[in-house]
This record gives sequence, C-alpha cells and structure tokens, in this order.
Amino acid sequence: MVATPVLDECRSYLVDLERFTIEHCIRESNYVAHELARWRRANNPSRWIDAPPDFTVSLLADDISVL
Repeated sequence: MVATPVLDECRSYLVDLERFTIEHCIRESNYVAHELARWRRANNPSRWIDAPPDFTVSLLADDISVL
C-alpha cells in the first residue's frame, strides 16, 4: 500500500501522546487543504506570515457555511 510509510510515521508520533483520536474525514471536508496543495504545485515556493493567500478566505467561508 502506498500510504504505509505515511501511516507508520503517524503511528510513531502518536505513541508519544497519552490520548488521541483518529477520525475519517470525507474528501469534501478536506477541500481547503486540497486547493492549497494544488495552488502550491502551480506556483513558486512562497510563504505567508500574516495573511493566507486571498483565495483561501472564500474557500474557508464556504467551508464554514456547509456546517
């Protein structure tokens, strides 16, 4: 499985915690992260300190209105 190394690394971090919960999120609930990753792939490396890229504000607002 392709995700095995990622899962193994996550497990190694979790053993240091006393208590944790893992929950499955449907793809739609991860939309903002997906769009940030797509944006990053299409743009030169950049970082922000005070404010996220402008397009994320509308995505986050849409995300909140779904709840």
